[in-house]
Amino acid sequence: MVIAQSGCTFTATFTGLGSFSGTVSGSTLNYTLTFAAPCSGTATGTATVSGATFSGTFSGTESGLGCCNSTSVTGNITFQFPPTPATTLTPTTTTTPGA
Repeated sequence: MVIAQSGCTFTATFTGLGSFSGTVSGSTLNYTLTFAAPCSGTATGTATVSGATFSGTFSGTESGLGCCNSTSVTGNITFQFPPTPATTLTPTTTTTPGA
């Protein structure tokens, strides 16, 4: 999944699930999941961002031929971004004459 952000809004696609979009305010995501075929429907939720992880809950409805009629959906979402590349800092020593 690649998340695209423009200002305070974001969008993404979960392969096999549907789209994920919403807004960012501080460390809080407010989002909508839009389910892809064969299911249709939406769920809304809130997640908290902490470092390279966001986690939260969602609820809504989905329906469609492959979804056992109309049904309520609730759940938890957690996403861990890959680790941030490590940065190594090697200080340089400078000798000042007479010091």
